[in-house]
Amino acid sequence: MNADVMMVARRIYDSEYNPRTLSVDIQLHLENPTAFVFKGPDFFIMGRPVNHLADPVLVLSPNIVHKNPDAWLVWLGIGEMMKFIQLRPYSLPWVGFQRKNDLRWYEASNMEAVATAYLQGQGKMR
Repeated sequence: MNADVMMVARRIYDSEYNPRTLSVDIQLHLENPTAFVFKGPDFFIMGRPVNHLADPVLVLSPNIVHKNPDAWLVWLGIGEMMKFIQLRPYSLPWVGFQRKNDLRWYEASNMEAVATAYLQGQGKMR
């Protein structure tokens, strides 16, 4: 990734509807004891464990701590998907993403297989 990841994150926040600023969402994730924020030179990942069948209002509230979560909600992800798979604190069966404010859920095992195959094809597998 050539551009600074935080510049890319700000562009994403500017181009899509967000009820809060990027800075506020980072702070809310840092204050949530179950959430994570990871940044490196070529990636930025922010998210938290949720119950993917819960009311979307609860799923999309960064200050809510979900009991018995079954999914990782990636609030904002920039960079390769494998970085998220490597850095997530523990495995859960589902992973959710929002793209253009549309929340979608995927089986984590399918994502892991796709990311692994992609990296093996690019000679980046360790």
